[in-house]
Amino acid sequence: MTRLTLLSVLLVKFVLSDDFSAFTNDTVARVKLYTNSAEIGYQISSDQLPIEFSQEQWNGIRTDTIRLIGDDICIISQTIQQEKKSLNGQELQICRQKCKDILMIDDSLGLVQDLTDSTYYYVDIRSYEIKYFDIPPQDKYIVDFTYQTVNDYEQLYLQMLTTQLRWSTTYDLFLNDNNDNYSNETLLIGYADMKNSGENAIHIEQAELFGGDIEIKGSPVVYTYNNGQLFNADVQSYGNQNSAGSNQRPTVSLGQELFGVYVYVIDVPFVIQAKTNLLLPMISPNVIIERYGVIKNYFQTLTNSGYAQRAYRLTSDLFLPKGNVLVRENNRVVGEISWHDQAANNSYSFTIGRDSDIAYKETVILLLNESTEYSSSFNNITYEISLNIRNFKERPVRIEYIQQMDYETVVMFSQQKNYFTYEVSIISANFTLNAKEMIENKYKVIIRRRRK
Repeated sequence: MTRLTLLSVLLVKFVLSDDFSAFTNDTVARVKLYTNSAEIGYQISSDQLPIEFSQEQWNGIRTDTIRLIGDDICIISQTIQQEKKSLNGQELQICRQKCKDILMIDDSLGLVQDLTDSTYYYVDIRSYEIKYFDIPPQDKYIVDFTYQTVNDYEQLYLQMLTTQLRWSTTYDLFLNDNNDNYSNETLLIGYADMKNSGENAIHIEQAELFGGDIEIKGSPVVYTYNNGQLFNADVQSYGNQNSAGSNQRPTVSLGQELFGVYVYVIDVPFVIQAKTNLLLPMISPNVIIERYGVIKNYFQTLTNSGYAQRAYRLTSDLFLPKGNVLVRENNRVVGEISWHDQAANNSYSFTIGRDSDIAYKETVILLLNESTEYSSSFNNITYEISLNIRNFKERPVRIEYIQQMDYETVVMFSQQKNYFTYEVSIISANFTLNAKEMIENKYKVIIRRRRK
């Protein structure tokens, strides 16, 4: 360490390196979690630099995002050095159909010596299975900084993006009062599911979880768990793991909007062990759920029949991050969906499967096919659609009907005084059917199509 007299700042350069695994086991971190990665800032002191990474650790981080940060720090330079370990001079066995004892002369060229006859030759090592008589050397990467600080007590953080840690949202949607199309007893619970796929525990001083459409490059990670255990915040004992010595359990704050994304904060220190999922309840909004059946088709000129889909329309008073949702009716799982980010007070509709008690049949009849008065290149084709819906339930149901007119040419909906409306290539209608009731309604469409 060299002290500069000018401005009483410090110019620092270190030679000995600290192993990254040992370093992370002994320090706390501030983390910002995203759906495909996390930005982790490990507390670090000047005598812990430089930091040494193994090849496996190096593969798990975005090396272009490694930074040394602090309140009053000026980075002069940052170096990343790869130390590639050589096999030169080691006795090995290379095997394909049979094994040979060799001495590696130059692993960059593939030059070896055959120990049976002392001859030299070149091989493509990558095409052989290699057997080692000693533990093979591992490549490593050394990260170092030269920087200036105002005082010796500056708290520094080694910050980087890593795929080792990430988070997602999972939901439980509880519905009751099945005899009403509107659920009077609805409970939606969202959980922050934080995943540590690394080999080391992460001691977290403070965490921020980001929801919304945030694009960060990150390579996918396959999570494998040796014990298959899922750790839940409700049963974890944080008194023994809390890095600050507090017995408080970590809780997730309500989300705060930040220029189009949402931030959820955990201010209580906690630990996520290696190969572990940690779930924390994070959101329980006031929601309104509407149940109905939906019949949704693309227009076709053939008669078709089928069943309505079990549909729900949800409105929440809070922003809902994207995630998987288990839907439960009377505490029984009846479906699972994934939804995208949902704005507060905005309705979101989804379906979870067929309702075999609501059947329909669409009968399509060609009424007229004639040339238009404006051009003989086009035909006006008129169809009549007869929609038959039957409710086999012992209770009333509400049905939404949607017909998508998937044509590039102009579509005109014939004006009739009935349930059906037409807007932006979609024909729609709403019906309420009493128990065991069957209804039939008709409408016409006129399609302008170019002659072939």
